[in-house]
Amino acid sequence: MKIAIVDDDIFWRQKAEYVIDSFLGIDVPSVDTYANGESFLHADTFYDLVFMDIEMERVDGLSASKTYKEKYPDVYVILLTTHTEWVTKGYEVNAFRYIFKEHMSQKIPEALRDYQMIVEKERTVTVNVVGLGEMPIHIKNIVYITTDRRNIRIHTKTKDYISSAGMQEMEDELAPYGFFRTHKSFLVNICEVDAFDKRDIWMKDKSIAYMSSRKYAEFKVAYLEEKMKMSNG
Repeated sequence: MKIAIVDDDIFWRQKAEYVIDSFLGIDVPSVDTYANGESFLHADTFYDLVFMDIEMERVDGLSASKTYKEKYPDVYVILLTTHTEWVTKGYEVNAFRYIFKEHMSQKIPEALRDYQMIVEKERTVTVNVVGLGEMPIHIKNIVYITTDRRNIRIHTKTKDYISSAGMQEMEDELAPYGFFRTHKSFLVNICEVDAFDKRDIWMKDKSIAYMSSRKYAEFKVAYLEEKMKMSNG
């Protein structure tokens, strides 16, 4: 992961870099700092994550972000500001976060955690698909997994795959990515849940999974925690 900090105030540049270093510890990635939007754009370097000060002279943060994202659309931009009135402008660059500089110590770690979760969601799980052999499936595209006779059915947003993998194996692999075993025969992606009660789970694609009554309370907690993460993202 490569990170850039763009701010014309050396105090805030150093503060942001310190918070990032402190949070990531030995896993700290490459962090480059820029004193203005011009030097950042001139460097013409891809970054996964950019902390961008909005209020800079000549090339402000919004203009720099727009220009940069035209070339590198996959970048995640976190806007830094000291004034609330600038926050509403963030939609222009589809900002991942808005952080008030006074709250960096708390908000930068939160943003980094959520970014790491998104990266994890982009990962794939490799399974043995009947008739196709070993193949990767994007984790974020899986809606739920259910048993299908002696196999499992992986229901994704586009199609279903029959695999010889075991449910316990899939649960162990996918639990860290927001999947929950709601029933002995169902492993659901919490992010794809639209509504649920003590028996049924309605998924966003209109399909239905099942809930074990003894799992209801535990799932409700997990669901609310996931919703909280998504609302902060």
